[in-house]
Amino acid sequence: MSSLYLFSGQNSFALSEEVRRWTDHFITKYGSENFLKLEAADLTLGKLLDEVAVAPFIAEKRLVVVAGVPKLSKSDLQMLAGQIHLNVLLLFVVELSTDRRRKPPAILKDLAGVAEHRMFPLLTHAQLQGWLQEQLKELGASMTQEAERLLLEIIGEDQAMLLQELRKLSIYASGSEIAPQHVLALVVSMGEGDDWHFMDLLGEGRVEEALTFAHQLLKRGVTSAELWNRLLWRVSQLVLVSGAVAEGVTQPNAIAAAVGMNPYVARSLLASARRLKPDALVSIVDRVVEMDVSLKTGAFKSTVEAPEEMNAIVDRCILAFREG
Repeated sequence: MSSLYLFSGQNSFALSEEVRRWTDHFITKYGSENFLKLEAADLTLGKLLDEVAVAPFIAEKRLVVVAGVPKLSKSDLQMLAGQIHLNVLLLFVVELSTDRRRKPPAILKDLAGVAEHRMFPLLTHAQLQGWLQEQLKELGASMTQEAERLLLEIIGEDQAMLLQELRKLSIYASGSEIAPQHVLALVVSMGEGDDWHFMDLLGEGRVEEALTFAHQLLKRGVTSAELWNRLLWRVSQLVLVSGAVAEGVTQPNAIAAAVGMNPYVARSLLASARRLKPDALVSIVDRVVEMDVSLKTGAFKSTVEAPEEMNAIVDRCILAFREG
C-alpha cells in the first residue's frame, strides 16, 4: 500500500470535498492528534522529512496533508518517498489553475511519478447535470429542466455555489418541484450570475425575455446605472468574441486565449457572436456608443431619484439585439 498520495486538478470543489472526506474519516478513526496540515510555501525538505518520520501517537496511522507543492527537486522527492514512516500517510493537494496560460508546477510530473495520483478535472456539462441530479436526490427534491437550465445559466459551473443554492431552493419549494419562478425569486438576488442569464437570453435571441428580466432586476434593487455598466462591458466582450469567430476561432478556450478573457465569458457570449450578423453587431455597438456618449455629455440625464431616461436607454439597447 502506498504511503505517498497526490490529489490534483482544476475542480476545486471536488478536490476540497475529497480532502475533507479523507481527513474527517481519518480523524474519526485515528484522532486529531495524528493529523497535521502544512502549507507548501513555508515548507523545506528538512522540515517535511522530520514530520513524515514521526510515528503515530497511540494509533495505527498518522496523516500529513501538504497544501500545494513545495520547492523540491526530483532527487528530493525520491528521498522523501523512501523515508516516510511505515505508518504515516503523506498527501499533497494541488489545485490547478483553469487558465491554460498558467502551467502546472514543473515538479508536479515528478511527484505524480512517485505518488499514487488522483486527478480532479472540471466536469463536462453532461457530468454537471448528472451531479445536480445526484444532489437533488440526496436533498429529496426535484427540479424542472427549465429551472435546471436557468440555475446553470445564473450560477455557472461553481459546484459549491450550486450546492448552496440547491439546498436553499429545496427548502423554499417545500416538497414541490423546483420551478423557474423559484430560481428567479431566490437565486443570487443580485450578482454576476444575473448578468450571465441576461446575456444568454440576448445571445439566444430571446430579446423580449431579456427585457422582462432586466425589468425584474430593476424591481429587485439593481439600479439602471449598474445594469447599463454591465451591458456596456458585455457588449465590449461580445465584440472581441465576434472578432475571434470571424477569424475562424470557435472553441471557447481558444477564443479566451486569443483575446485574453475568461473561458466562461467566451462560452457565454459565443451564441450571440454566432447569431449576430456583422452589420447587426455594428448597429448594436453604434447604438450603445451613441447612448453612452449622450449620457457622458449630458444630453441624457439620469439620477437615482429620476432614472427614467437611463431606464429608457437600457431598453433601447436591449431591443437593438432584436434587429440582429
